Amino acid sequence: MDLVRWTFDEINKDRERFAWLEPKRVEWSLLLAVKLRNLLDGVSFLFFTDSDREWFGEYLLKKINPRNNHRPILPFFNIRTLYPRVDEITSMEDFALVDDLLSLSFPNGFVYFYVGKPAGRFVQFVRSHDNSYLWLLDEVDENGFTLSSTDEWLDVKLLSLFSIFDKSINAALFGKLDI
Repeated sequence: MDLVRWTFDEINKDRERFAWLEPKRVEWSLLLAVKLRNLLDGVSFLFFTDSDREWFGEYLLKKINPRNNHRPILPFFNIRTLYPRVDEITSMEDFALVDDLLSLSFPNGFVYFYVGKPAGRFVQFVRSHDNSYLWLLDEVDENGFTLSSTDEWLDVKLLSLFSIFDKSINAALFGKLDI
């Protein structure tokens, strides 16, 4: 089954939770399909958030590899754990050095996965990467899925997105999706 159809079916299984995603399901699915292909190819995901969504970063990194799961451990890492001074980077030369370090550390490649407002120099650098994956607030990006920071249901929507993201990983890993 293709990802757009699969997403539509998942939305319909729990309309109350996912109805808001239905009008954006094609946009969501097209971005996600590329990232699922990356994951299946052994690419690592270097995850981070803005300061207001640190709770979500902790949640995602804890839940993506639960103890009692029937799938392989997935290569999701907190970039701030790998390089705690990442927020101090100010020059393109420093960005390039960090990128080189990460390229050596992840020989199968990596995807910057960011959730939050598009502020900060490192986020701007990440946005310049073709292979980044962004859940951006209040701004559109070709590698991003856009949400509104003023949405009173933003936190619930982030949790819903993680849920469907996680389910799509399972579907892709277990051959239920054509990616």
